[in-house]
Amino acid sequence: MNGIVKLLHNVPDEYYPFYSWIWNDKIEKEEIVNQLIKMKVAGIINIYIISESKKFRPVYMPTYAEPEYLSDEYMELFSFAVEEAQKQGMHVWIYDEDGWPSGSCGGKTAETRENLRVKKFVKENDTYVLKDMSGEKFYPNLMLEESTDAFIKETHEKYKSICADAFGKTVTGVFTDEPHIDFFSYDEKIADSFEERYGYRIEEYFKKELSKEKYNIAQLDWREHCTNLFAENYFKKIRDWCRENGLIFTGHVNMDHTGAFVNSCGNILQILRNFDIPGIDVIFRQIYPDEEGKTVYSLGNDFGTVLTCENKFFPRFASSAARQAGVQRALAECFAVYGAMRYNKMRYVI
Repeated sequence: MNGIVKLLHNVPDEYYPFYSWIWNDKIEKEEIVNQLIKMKVAGIINIYIISESKKFRPVYMPTYAEPEYLSDEYMELFSFAVEEAQKQGMHVWIYDEDGWPSGSCGGKTAETRENLRVKKFVKENDTYVLKDMSGEKFYPNLMLEESTDAFIKETHEKYKSICADAFGKTVTGVFTDEPHIDFFSYDEKIADSFEERYGYRIEEYFKKELSKEKYNIAQLDWREHCTNLFAENYFKKIRDWCRENGLIFTGHVNMDHTGAFVNSCGNILQILRNFDIPGIDVIFRQIYPDEEGKTVYSLGNDFGTVLTCENKFFPRFASSAARQAGVQRALAECFAVYGAMRYNKMRYVI
């Protein structure tokens, strides 16, 4: 008990909050220094930089960010920010995407690598045709290890090239945000590995050519296989890269505050156990000291409204995964669109 009391009176830096520092305007060195000093004066010692480029949400939430994400000019400014953070005695996490969800590197992961894109069977004139469904940003199929290899090459290795000397010192971790898979996507390589493990082809499942009983079995088998590949080929692969480079790996999956996560990551505890710090998302009053549904939070015309104050148990996903994996910490991404809050309500959420 005495050790815990001493720890509370002298909390290590890594247990302090990490604050999102959003770069969504023209970035200049003078302003980087100015903002870092203001943050330090306010008691902020941990940050991670989120790029929201002009390409991220150009229609319904345009930004004026310059220079372009991961360009030589951008990387020079990021390196400068790390150097200035070091002068202030601050720590920096690498946020691994232009906006979110993680995995696409702002489209670069699969833009020129068509074999990595999400594809689905679409029925046309009584025939199923495999079509590219990766969208304008060419979202990759993160069950493929080649997708993660490309993502690491385009993102993580670039950061390493400009601030490797700060890894494990000023730069202490990597945050991945809402990466996801589509259980209705198809790839021949994944189908082949499925056949090796389960002993039958999966194409009939996608084309709905199975009896109800066989369809249900195939669905369970396919979901299990996809979850295993996502865990192994995305999360574990990035975690291993981080550990090899003296960094911790943290973040959270998509829709972790609702049951919908089963359609974007599968077995959430299996996925979260791959983090050094498993996390969940609490950004718009899912946890809040009020009556359920009393505060209906508007996310604007493009998103509608969401029910708040449900105060469900989903934060236990992160803490349970941490205990199962034998790690000391869990994480919650909080407050991003909570609106104005008093400290007593912030304490309630935390």
